[in-house]
Amino acid sequence: MGRLGHTVHLEVQAELYGAIRSCVAAGVPVGTFTGEAAVPALLDAGVSFVALGTELGLLAAAARGAAGRFRAAAGGHEPGAGATP
Repeated sequence: MGRLGHTVHLEVQAELYGAIRSCVAAGVPVGTFTGEAAVPALLDAGVSFVALGTELGLLAAAARGAAGRFRAAAGGHEPGAGATP
């Protein structure tokens, strides 16, 4: 197919949902890893279970949240601003 890493490409999505339909019709449970936005469509298609996120994605989201809380607590001050060497 030549679309490695392009999971949202229309051709890839068509193949994915075709495979899901085939498995569901055969009584084979289907599960996948995905992002939040895709969950409703996957469940509507008959997916039995959905895993949200990966360890790396969850770690990155937690780091962004911590950085945002730090910035808010610092009141807009940049780390090291005003420090003397």
